[in-house]
Amino acid sequence: MLRFGLGLGVISYLIFFLSLIGALYSLLVFVVLLIPLIWFLLSRRKRSDSESLSLPILASVRSLSLIERVSFIILLAILLLNIIASLTPPYAGDAIGYHLPPARDSLLAHRLVWLPGNVLANQPAAVGTLFTIGFAGGGEFFPNLLHSVFGFMAAIGIYLFGRRYFRRSAAVLGALIFYTIPSVARISSWAYIDLGLTFWILLGLFAYLHWRDEENRSSRLAPDLRRNVGEVYNLDPGEARQSGLKTSPTRPGQGIGGSLIVSALFFGLAMGSKYTGLVLFSIMAVLALGECVVIKGRRHFLGRILIWAGIALAVASPWYLKNLYLTGNPFYPVLYSIFGGRGWDAVRAANFQIIIMGGMRMKLIDYLILPWSLTVRGAYTYDGFDGIIGPAFLIFLPLIIFVRKKNYQFRFLGIYSAVYFIIWAIISLKVRKLIPVLAPASLLAGIAITRLLNGGYSKFLKIIIVLILCLVIGFNIQAIVVNAAKINPLGVITGRESRDKFLSRMIYNYRVIDFTNRNLPPGSGILFIYGGNAWYYSRHKTVVDSIFQDQTIREILKQSDSFSTLLAAFRIRGITHILFNFSIAEKGLFSELSPDKKDLLRR
Repeated sequence: MLRFGLGLGVISYLIFFLSLIGALYSLLVFVVLLIPLIWFLLSRRKRSDSESLSLPILASVRSLSLIERVSFIILLAILLLNIIASLTPPYAGDAIGYHLPPARDSLLAHRLVWLPGNVLANQPAAVGTLFTIGFAGGGEFFPNLLHSVFGFMAAIGIYLFGRRYFRRSAAVLGALIFYTIPSVARISSWAYIDLGLTFWILLGLFAYLHWRDEENRSSRLAPDLRRNVGEVYNLDPGEARQSGLKTSPTRPGQGIGGSLIVSALFFGLAMGSKYTGLVLFSIMAVLALGECVVIKGRRHFLGRILIWAGIALAVASPWYLKNLYLTGNPFYPVLYSIFGGRGWDAVRAANFQIIIMGGMRMKLIDYLILPWSLTVRGAYTYDGFDGIIGPAFLIFLPLIIFVRKKNYQFRFLGIYSAVYFIIWAIISLKVRKLIPVLAPASLLAGIAITRLLNGGYSKFLKIIIVLILCLVIGFNIQAIVVNAAKINPLGVITGRESRDKFLSRMIYNYRVIDFTNRNLPPGSGILFIYGGNAWYYSRHKTVVDSIFQDQTIREILKQSDSFSTLLAAFRIRGITHILFNFSIAEKGLFSELSPDKKDLLRR
């Protein structure tokens, strides 16, 4: 698991390096793929201490309970569904709008490219850079498939960690709850970043907690210290032997440094993938440093935590230095009021923040009932949190109060998830940005369910819990299947539906792009005004503004006082045609222009 995560990180940074030196060619991309493979094969000869996080994924089928068997079947079924949905041409808005264009255009130019107007394409892209592999190999569905793999590996990571530190049944339920979140399944087949970020964050969290556990046992600091590994992980001797764990005492100091370094590497990769990773790292750093300051017995670890933070920041730094060099703002396009930024302004920066919040205006009462609203009102709309998480968290997370013996890992994951949830509620209300902590929250819910089922409660109560669990998972599966039916990917995959017809169903304005591809002469340049993200499939030069899709024409009109100067401005930018969405323009651009500018444009 750790080698897989680190290997993807190495590949991403090597491809990024090729783009920096102007050597981004398809052949070299595939040479890069061989390096982690060779490293993996060589490293198999000697198992590293940090890899001790991994465990056999599946125990003997006979040892699995009925709930565990059903859970694994559901997990595999959802995985198959996600893989099938991944084999389509990319169509998700953010994917074709700004996740895929940098990888595609950089490969075509054989170097890192600046995409003017497409501000969101210039964010950290440790995950997005991996999409280059698909373009190098000619498989347009590869980015979709890669994101699907990230999602499933995140679920496996939850299972591995949960099995080590809690019961196997809790681990299975945690993985099941996470992987059946409707929004997780929905974006699994999209060329997005969120599940890659979640995967690396999970590995960073788990590696840190593994290091913390090793320190506790070696220095006798943990209040719940046990005599052997099986007891520390809350496993009975039989289950410990099934898991392949040694039940003899662990030698002090074993595997301490390796796990902490691995944690830093994964948090660095997360920060290099998306700005959300920077927020998640900051929470982790505050909690880790806070422990060193508040707990007297841990103050001597302060230096190690600072080194951990330094390594993580160093790993992420190339992406922020790239932004600083290209735009003057390391966090482009956010924090404009502090750093400014090329091709951006204060008005758009303020409007962008409103978009991040989904246009939702929150009052105090709204924050107090947010868990309820997130569950009940969740929908794939901006005013519905742009996602569905299902009822599992609202129902099962409160049950953690019945978990009597809460070990350090349980408490840390709970605090970490709660802190991020509060920050998320303030800075963003989109479900996608919540997914990185829905993963550990799923494990906490699984632990709560397992403790109730295995506790000394009445049989009737246990039956009720199982029935509720079935209804919750059933609701999630129903939402996943309904969404899959809307996509209906089998037609385009099997050839019964043409690629153009599929894209016409899935992408707003694709028919217009198809028309321009078939009818405009070579060398044409199209200015898109409120044209959506279908421009990604244009075979001609495109001039596009992401988010606010009228900025270029506003700047041109502002500088033009006659029809001749207007035409000259178009020629300079290589624009031969304009694609207007008049229904939107009438409410937006045209309603704000002066009469003379309107006449100038309509000529």
